[in-house]
This record gives sequence, structure tokens and C-alpha cells, in this order.
Amino acid sequence: MKKTVFVMCLGCAAMMLSCGHETEKMKITNDSLASVNLEQQGVLEDLTETLVEVSASLDSIAIGEGMLKRGGEGRKLTRQEIMANISSFKQMLAENREKLDKMQKLLSQRDDKIGKLSALITHLTNELDEREATIAQLQGVISDQKTTIEDLTATVEKDKATIGEMEEENVQQREQLSKQDMELNAVYYIVGSSKELKAKGLLKGGFLKKNKADFSKVDKALFTKADKRQLSEIAIPSKSAKVMSGQPDNAYEVVAKDKQSCTLRITNKDRFWSAANLLIIEAK
Repeated sequence: MKKTVFVMCLGCAAMMLSCGHETEKMKITNDSLASVNLEQQGVLEDLTETLVEVSASLDSIAIGEGMLKRGGEGRKLTRQEIMANISSFKQMLAENREKLDKMQKLLSQRDDKIGKLSALITHLTNELDEREATIAQLQGVISDQKTTIEDLTATVEKDKATIGEMEEENVQQREQLSKQDMELNAVYYIVGSSKELKAKGLLKGGFLKKNKADFSKVDKALFTKADKRQLSEIAIPSKSAKVMSGQPDNAYEVVAKDKQSCTLRITNKDRFWSAANLLIIEAK
């Protein structure tokens, strides 16, 4: 009887020991599964965060592309601002590609369900490729526009230089024509007493001889230069005067102002200066 009870006790103990081993084994298995779940959850959270960031970034770039193409609303962007935005987009795309490559590499090493999510990475990578192509196209357009603008600017500058040279040449020509015109219309006159005019070699004559103008040794520096188109009157500091240089009498008149002065008034300029451009007036 005692032997039977002992055997039964041993059996119970063995059963209890066996149950204890099974419980420990189940605990280890559950812990392992929990660890796997936590690791998968972490990977999934990282993947989700990356996908959200990349997707938002691509949306932002897409909106920016639209603004660049339309020129934006309100103030139009300058070429420098557009190029700065394109540079920023390219930097964002590079950062996104680095994130996607990292996640793709991580998922390619997994054989669980999370590894099958690599299709999403591929989809976003394709979108990223499209954005990069669009940015490159925009940059090409801007570069072409820059070349065109530079060519146009160079042409305008060249034209401006040519116009400047032509204007300078025209100014010189006008000045030359003005000088020639002034020389063609230049006249010279002098007023003086008989004694003064003879002393200057402009009159000849004397005792019992009538005074006459002497043009043999004319020094124009002794005369006053004038424009015959503008010269209408000459004031003479004497009560009377006589023209000694042969201008026609019917082309002028001498008008007395008072007892000490008179005025020579030219009534017909063309006729008056037709014979000579030198005028010698003897004040009496």
C-alpha cells in the first residue's frame, strides 16, 4: 500500500514538473512573438513616418511647380527667385530619394508582410523621378530664357552703342554744319573816325582826295563779327555816319537819334551784303 502511494506521488510530481516546463516554454514563445511584434511595429512606424514625409514633400514640390509655371498669383517671381526655388526643390528631392533608398534597402531584407510594402516605396520613387524630370525641364527653360535674355541684352547694348556713336557723329556733323553755316553768314563791321580808320589801314585818301575803303590789307581781328541774319542795326557814337565799303544805298538808312549818336539800319539784308561781307562805317 505504501509502495503504491509512493508511485502515485512520483507520478503527480512528474506531471507537475512536466506542466511547469510547458508553461516556461509557452512564456518564452510568447515573449519572442511579442518581441517580433514590437520590432515589426517599429519598422512599420518608421515606414509610415517616412512615407508621410515624402508624400507631403512631393505635394509641396508639385504645388511649387505649378506656381513656377503659372508665374504665381500677384507679384511675379524674378528669375533669381525661380532659380532659388528650383535649387530648393532639387535639395528636397535628393533628401527624399535618400530616405526612400534607405527604406527600400531595409524592406528588401525582410520576408514578412512588411517586406511586401516595398511596392509603396517603388511608387513614391517613380513619383520622385517624375518630379526630378519636371524640375530639370523647368531649369532648362529658365537657362534657355537666360541665354535668350543675355543675347537680347547684348544686342540692345550693341544697338545702344551704335546709336550712341551715330548720335555723337550727328552732333559732330551738326556742329560742323553750324560752324559752316555761321561762316557762310558771317559778316564783319567796324565803326571809327576817318583818322582811326586810316590808322588801321582801312581808309585811303587825303588832301584833295576822297576817302575810300582800302581792302588790300584787311585784318579781320579789327572788326566785330556778326551773323548777317541777325544783324539789323548798328549803333554809331556820332551824329552822322557814312558807309565807306560800297554797300548799296537803297539797302540801308542812317537814322539820327540825338546830337551825339545815330543808327545804321539795314533795310534789305540780302542786297546789303551781296557785294561784300565787310562793312566800314566812318563816324562824322
